Amino acid sequence: MKIKNLVFIAIMTALICVCSWVTLTIGPVPFTLQTFAVFLAFVILGGRDASIAIALYILLGIVGVPVFAGFKSGIGTIMGPTGGFIIGFLLIGLIYWAIPKKLKSSNIAKLIVFIVCNAICYAAGVAWFVLFKYGTIETAISACVIPFIVPDALKISLAVIIGGEVSRKLKLKN
Repeated sequence: MKIKNLVFIAIMTALICVCSWVTLTIGPVPFTLQTFAVFLAFVILGGRDASIAIALYILLGIVGVPVFAGFKSGIGTIMGPTGGFIIGFLLIGLIYWAIPKKLKSSNIAKLIVFIVCNAICYAAGVAWFVLFKYGTIETAISACVIPFIVPDALKISLAVIIGGEVSRKLKLKN
């Protein structure tokens, strides 16, 4: 792996951390800019390096660095109501990595792939929420998905636009 890749991974890891701190609590799952940073990492870094950045973000949180929403950290946060969404970020990173570049070459294609990935992240978050007895499926969907659909669509759209510009300016080939 090149030094340039490592630097961009570190920058995107830091951005995911900072964006998770921008928090508005509207229920059991806070509204953050974390989704924006995760999808921006996909656009700028590509699947492999974005997955590494997401994994580093999660590892930092697990070992006690307060990188999760609300400046939280530790395995307790991962085991809490938002843990499925955090793990879902890594899951969608691995999925995005596996999708051939041809299928995500245009902005429209990226948007479609990201909408599917976000739905998978929602599913992981809802399953986690229900599995660990934080509520029923109906409660999880109404509290953890419905309020986030429009904001997440905006964050994903901005990530595609901004990430595309950053990639062009830095002459990155992802």
